[in-house]
Amino acid sequence: MLQAFRTHKRWMMFIASFFIVPSFIVTGVYSYNRMIQNDEQIAEIGGEGISPADFDNAKRRFLDAARREQGSQFNAAAYDTKEARAVILESLLNERALALEIANSHVQISEAEAVNLVKHAGVFQRNGKFSSEAYQNYLHAIGKSDAIFVAELRRDMAP
Repeated sequence: MLQAFRTHKRWMMFIASFFIVPSFIVTGVYSYNRMIQNDEQIAEIGGEGISPADFDNAKRRFLDAARREQGSQFNAAAYDTKEARAVILESLLNERALALEIANSHVQISEAEAVNLVKHAGVFQRNGKFSSEAYQNYLHAIGKSDAIFVAELRRDMAP
């Protein structure tokens, strides 16, 4: 039998390659896909992952809010710590968990109710009436459009 291996080396190499090479290809592709999938998620909640882009957006919103609140006293380096990133990630996880719970409970707030809340908010009142200018200034300050703000308000108002 070993003599057959020695006399038919090329055929044996071809047969061995036929079985070995595909196994390396399959395991390599599988490992590569797993590596990429793990890089795409920082955390997971309810089957939904939080990507680095989601985290970066949450961090930007957090820093923008701190900048507006602190004004000239704002120091971005103070927020570039492990603790600050943990707070931002926890906030993002809580936001996602709340959104999942609202979606699972099938509770929705109508757009008319959200718009009504905006119109009657004291922040946007001038001389007892709704001020479109004050509302637009607020939207500009937070960097959101009317549609996005109302959609977020609807999401946040749901019990």
